Amino acid sequence: MPIWTQLPPALTLRGWALVPPTWQQWITTLAALPDQVLPPAQPLGLEGWNDVFTDGSCLWQSAACYRLASWAVVLAPPCRSSWTPEATTVLCASVLAGVCQTAFRAEVYAVAYILHWAASTGAAVRIWSDCLGVVNKVKLACKRQLRVAINRPNNDLWQWIVESIEQLGPEKVQIRKVAAHRTLQSATNTVDAWEIFHNNYVDNAAKLANHARPEQFWRQWETHVQETQVAHNLAQQVQALHVAVGRRHVRADTADDRQEVPTTRVTREFATAFSFGQWHGHAFPQTSRLFGGTHVVRVVQWFQARTEGVPLTDVRWVSFAQLYLDYQMCWGLPGPLRVQNQWVDIQQRPHLTTAGFSFRQQLKWFRQLLKAMWKEAAMVVGMAQCRPDTNDHCFCAECFGSLGVTCTHHC
Repeated sequence: MPIWTQLPPALTLRGWALVPPTWQQWITTLAALPDQVLPPAQPLGLEGWNDVFTDGSCLWQSAACYRLASWAVVLAPPCRSSWTPEATTVLCASVLAGVCQTAFRAEVYAVAYILHWAASTGAAVRIWSDCLGVVNKVKLACKRQLRVAINRPNNDLWQWIVESIEQLGPEKVQIRKVAAHRTLQSATNTVDAWEIFHNNYVDNAAKLANHARPEQFWRQWETHVQETQVAHNLAQQVQALHVAVGRRHVRADTADDRQEVPTTRVTREFATAFSFGQWHGHAFPQTSRLFGGTHVVRVVQWFQARTEGVPLTDVRWVSFAQLYLDYQMCWGLPGPLRVQNQWVDIQQRPHLTTAGFSFRQQLKWFRQLLKAMWKEAAMVVGMAQCRPDTNDHCFCAECFGSLGVTCTHHC
């Protein structure tokens, strides 16, 4: 019998993903985990500060359907030059009870646990945590500025923390952020090594507590994971089928309703324009002062040679790159170069080469010179970003002038 005949309409018709058949039993197992507050393995000291490291761990954090969390609390010896790892004590490490299994909730529970026992004995605690979110909210609680909303996640644990701090007294609570996932080799001093060692110690304790579960629990977990993946894959296949059917239906309707209407592609036209204006071969004093007289003299001679005898009606598109290449072939020089914010002539600087200047940069400077000349002479030179007219023409030095000086393309 095909499997689709056994699926409920919620999945086949609506595409709603179904929970696996093991879901109810799995949730019941999580809810039945012991939630009593276990006593610490060693009582907290009533004199001075108790340095306590807390941490939470979570297996398969991204898989909300079957992830598992745990927590741990470690009592560290005072940070002195003579401290040794033998004095470190695991106060408590256990699995996280309840259906909400997240790393953040495990971090919060570890802090709530130690504050609870500190409040019951009146011991001052200095908490070290690598979770910045927990550290910031506990600091607000110590300042009596934390508002616990009843509809917020983990509100039960935060309310527990607020009550414990109020009972113990904010002056007996400190919390500090410690860097996570560091090695002892990265320590720079004794205090740094002390923090790294105990943070890694409590992290390992939380991970061991997460794995220390009965064999029966892991068998149930493996069955639940398999059923969850089967349900997920099945839902993905049904949803993909829904999408494929919908797309085919849309294409069919579009093909039936669409009418073949001949469309004419509108091509943009670029109007050419060129006029000498008031220029009749005279010099360019402003451009010469800016770029140097030798550059302007060469460009004027080259420009006159290329435009002399060419009818103004034969105006075509030529790119700046083509003009610049023709100028180089004519003079054998690169044109103006910008060195230390000054325009220089390579003919007057024998030691200077163009090795450090890209072709694009040289072309940019040459274009600036041409535009400055045209502006000073009040010439009319059309410019646009379009394809140059190069279909039937080559661009060697002999025949380039037949194209005339025309609008240019920023190549």
